Amino acid sequence: MEHVLTMVVRVEKNARPAQTDALETAARAVLAILADERSVGEGEWAEAMTDWQDHQIRKIVKRARGAEWRRTENVPGITMIGTSAGADSPDEVNAAQVRVFPPTTVMRYRWSWRSCRSVGRISRTRQTCPRWRPACRCCG
Repeated sequence: MEHVLTMVVRVEKNARPAQTDALETAARAVLAILADERSVGEGEWAEAMTDWQDHQIRKIVKRARGAEWRRTENVPGITMIGTSAGADSPDEVNAAQVRVFPPTTVMRYRWSWRSCRSVGRISRTRQTCPRWRPACRCCG
């Protein structure tokens, strides 16, 4: 069964992190959950991590602000804080914050995050998608 690793990036309206910092922090978050003691051996996340790694590795990145972000803090996971890398000016100190959660099956994807927005959508065309069809969910 397919598993998905969920990450949530904190993006406040007036305090957006720099894109480079958000990307680097998200990458560090994935490494942190892979190395976490709960993800290996007899850890509470070990079985989910193994199942995720043994199949198609799928990640979903959501963005959240305010109450949505506070809700994610109540779910077991790991929070990473960035370094403000890539900021446009030295005054811009909005370090990225990313929470990463243990994988779940796609069917059990966390409903509590349905109000969080997807960070981006990959636009697929006939040239970029091997299974392209106009009505396809991934291409449409």
